[in-house]
Amino acid sequence: MTQEVSGQSPLGALGMLDGHDIEEFEFCQGTLWRNTRHRDGRVSQSTVPAQGAWLQPETDLRSAYDMFWLRAKNLPRPEGPPETVRVVDLFAGCGGMTLGLAEAARALGMGCETRLAMDTHAGALRVFQSNFPCKRVSQKPVESVFGDDPRHATIRRDVLQDLGRIDVLLGGPPCQGHSNLNNHSRRDDTRNALFFLMAKAAELLNPEHVIIENVRDIVHDRNGVFETTRDYLRSVLGYRVKTVVLKAEYLGVPQRRHRIFLVATRRANVRLDDIVAPFVISTPRSFAWACADLYDCAANGVYNSASVGQEVTAKRIAWLFDHDEYDLPDRLRPPCHRDGKHSYPSVYGRLREDLPSQTITTGFSYMGQGRYVHPRLPRTLTPHEAARLQFFPDSFAFGRLKRSEYGYLIGNAVPPKLTYILGLQLLR
Repeated sequence: MTQEVSGQSPLGALGMLDGHDIEEFEFCQGTLWRNTRHRDGRVSQSTVPAQGAWLQPETDLRSAYDMFWLRAKNLPRPEGPPETVRVVDLFAGCGGMTLGLAEAARALGMGCETRLAMDTHAGALRVFQSNFPCKRVSQKPVESVFGDDPRHATIRRDVLQDLGRIDVLLGGPPCQGHSNLNNHSRRDDTRNALFFLMAKAAELLNPEHVIIENVRDIVHDRNGVFETTRDYLRSVLGYRVKTVVLKAEYLGVPQRRHRIFLVATRRANVRLDDIVAPFVISTPRSFAWACADLYDCAANGVYNSASVGQEVTAKRIAWLFDHDEYDLPDRLRPPCHRDGKHSYPSVYGRLREDLPSQTITTGFSYMGQGRYVHPRLPRTLTPHEAARLQFFPDSFAFGRLKRSEYGYLIGNAVPPKLTYILGLQLLR
């Protein structure tokens, strides 16, 4: 149950929350409690089942809460929330950003309603709709609604009708045009201009808060789309704007993933300068932290099974385990790697159990796409493991998909934990 606390906590320890704390965690009778402080001093509680665990007094309860949140099959929802956060998610994918914001709302005793989700990928929208209450979804290109082409006036009117008040605008525009893995049109890709559409959407929707995510190298776009978007939000639309680079492994995500966010707000009492500081952890969480309970999981369906590679792939994986190595020698790689001049040493590598994973991409099922060999088992990652590393809980319904579809949806998602942190700071 998620509830607003008035008076005495069921656990009798709200005094542990001082003016500088946003979250405090407690364990009682098989349930982990999260106490979350609003800016006006109110405290809301939310829980997650600890699955019969007996936690020791020295247990890091924040870490335990997140672990059991990931493992939970069902998460308690707010009962009769006094307030609902109304969201628009553009370039929504399967909903990683919305999931994080919805969890921030749950922590604050609020509901969360998606007024509009847009993505050109039909499968992504199906998964989105199966997980979130939605007023409207649209497979139309975002530029057809928020671009300047007058020929799209009818589309714009149809998509935007009756949306009402919008509290938060979310978006992670396609990042491939900015990625260092894109050697063809990097810095000058036509997809880069989609980033500015987030500012145009804010102009039309007038949300109180805006969160935009992308790869860090967007700041090197030849047309300056990052600076143009930031300046438009600040100077034309009047938002207070902060640029922040989030290093996921230091914010609780068991994965080395560094992304840039533009955070904009109209709320005067939100301090943007130290927006993520209260959530930084000193020791990154490991692969085992996220996935140890899946080691013995039966290979039941695509979601819980690894891809079956070619015979040469099996031999390469076997070599890593036979020699207890984590990097494959160049002599055992394909011809394009054998001269030692490649710049991707982690490719064909094995993950370390006690460290965060490398960045999860759409190719996590394939040895030749990155360091995606399981640390203990002679295979690559399953979609379930990749989802955990991306901070998707077991309660999230991906449904039965093809392996390539899991790769596309999971690898392209924004880890929900990142939007949770930003959303919590904006909404509380």
